[in-house]
Amino acid sequence: RDAVKSFIGGEDGTLAVTRNTTEAIGAVVAGLAWQRGDRVVTTLLEHHSNLLPWLRLRERGVAVDIVRPDADGRLDLADLEAAVRDETRLVAVTHASNVLGTVLPVREIAGICHDRGVRLLVDGAQSVPHLPVDVADIGCDYFCFSGHKMLGPTGTGGLWMRRPDLEPLFVGGGA
Repeated sequence: RDAVKSFIGGEDGTLAVTRNTTEAIGAVVAGLAWQRGDRVVTTLLEHHSNLLPWLRLRERGVAVDIVRPDADGRLDLADLEAAVRDETRLVAVTHASNVLGTVLPVREIAGICHDRGVRLLVDGAQSVPHLPVDVADIGCDYFCFSGHKMLGPTGTGGLWMRRPDLEPLFVGGGA
């Protein structure tokens, strides 16, 4: 765990070992106490692993705002900032698009989130294998990634958290 935390610049946070990015994102979805009227902001650049779980929260009365990129696949930060409202609890974005290769300005997005008291989840499945990643520098609250994208074994991944503030998916034993 310490080696993985060091690899992503997350020595000061907590690392939960997961099966993959999908499970890590799911742990955040399930681990936060959502209330009717809460909002999530995400983008149209997301892999389904970072889109469908948020859309499913609509069944519980959580609104999902989806920011669209421009014709070149770039995200306008003003559009994202406009989507963040008082009711927004979390922004969930990819670090690098698996389709277009667009690298999002996650550090700037973190600034927007923290100025508004909103948590930020970054899907790092595509970035960790290809870019230097420093979660402390990014300023995100949650960073999710898979081992198999980095030539590691299938069934390995991680959820890095600035603070371990999620309710666990499972309780008992070593959970």
